[in-house]
Amino acid sequence: MEEIPYEYLTIQNNSRILEELNSAKSIELLPTILAVILMASVGAVGNILVWYIYAMKLEKTATNFFIASLGLADFFTCSIGIPIETFILCHSLAFYSDVACKVMRYITGVTITTAAVIVLLIAVDRYFRVCRPRTWQFTRRSAVHTVGVVFAIVVTGTSPGVFIFGCHKVSTSVDLVGYECFISEEYISTIFPTVYFVSISVIYFAAAITLSSIYFMVGLRVRRHERTWRLRESRSSRHDINHSAMLSCDRRARNLLAPQTVRRSSIHLFRTTLVLLMITIIWIISYWPNLILVNYAISKPDIKANMGVPGLNSYNMAVRSYFINNAINPFIYGFFNRGFRSQVLKIWKGISKCFHKTPVPFSVGWQ
Repeated sequence: MEEIPYEYLTIQNNSRILEELNSAKSIELLPTILAVILMASVGAVGNILVWYIYAMKLEKTATNFFIASLGLADFFTCSIGIPIETFILCHSLAFYSDVACKVMRYITGVTITTAAVIVLLIAVDRYFRVCRPRTWQFTRRSAVHTVGVVFAIVVTGTSPGVFIFGCHKVSTSVDLVGYECFISEEYISTIFPTVYFVSISVIYFAAAITLSSIYFMVGLRVRRHERTWRLRESRSSRHDINHSAMLSCDRRARNLLAPQTVRRSSIHLFRTTLVLLMITIIWIISYWPNLILVNYAISKPDIKANMGVPGLNSYNMAVRSYFINNAINPFIYGFFNRGFRSQVLKIWKGISKCFHKTPVPFSVGWQ
């Protein structure tokens, strides 16, 4: 019988030990893994509802198309991007495929960046509709073309990540080297990761400042619109009191209906702006922990070496904080948008009827 080489036995034994260490690490990270899975599940269901309602049920406007596109981008993040991150978490010491790491990080980057750019497009659309209503506006057709162009740019613009990411060596509790999907060993000691993540940080801050400025101007305009409406309503009320005897019933009715129409328009404008503002605020906040920790990890590659279990879970949850934004958006629509709630209720009633149909008795008889 041919003797098995010692080197082969050593490699096999080391692989087995690493797999055991990886399994133990996965158990330690179970709180983070479960939290991420919960976000993926809730976000996927919620965002497919957002896409369906805004694309199929509500009015075919540019704003609704942008919101539907954001829902679709968030759906892909929750159904593809987050499961990818879950797989990476479950292989934090035994990730051996450089190609798989590059592809996974690239896909996640595309879905997240697409959603982020659509948030910016929504803000621009809101600015033109509220602050510049008599100038050029997005139509549904131009919105479709814009989202298509944006997606093509994102697919190209996130490609540098393919070169940056890869298998990265990590120390273990025994005298063995594990591998995780992070910065490739080829680039970890170069300036490229720093340039890459600093560039992302600069783009983020530029986007955050732009979004804040846009919604500040929109907020001022909405407030001014509200003041104008209240002033007109006050004048209209005084005019009705002074001239009620001289007005016909028909004209009086028109004077009463006009302020109501303006009021409804004002409320709709405010609610829509509030929904989109909340989405933007959560988008800005959710990226902070990730940007801070990832940039720090580039300068301190061994940041996780001395962390306990609570610290590791906190770190891994924080570097994936941007997923909160993707999962929570449907709840914002549901809380602030009455039309969205109404459509969700209709869908729920339709599903309930399917599962609670009264069986029709089948009878056979001669006619």
